[in-house]
Amino acid sequence: MNYSVFDFIGNIGVFFIILGYLLLQTNKINSTDIKYSLLNIVGASLVIISVMENFNMSAFII
Repeated sequence: MNYSVFDFIGNIGVFFIILGYLLLQTNKINSTDIKYSLLNIVGASLVIISVMENFNMSAFII
């Protein structure tokens, strides 16, 4: 298994998505806060970039 730049980009995207969820659950941000939306949009975009290299339907759908 080769770890590529695309894998790293995907991992950063997953980190942003999980960070947004963690901050929401700990009441550090609100679901209507732009920060929450930005974390999700950036995270999802990075995951999509990562699946452009090695497509994975599960990752793309999530």
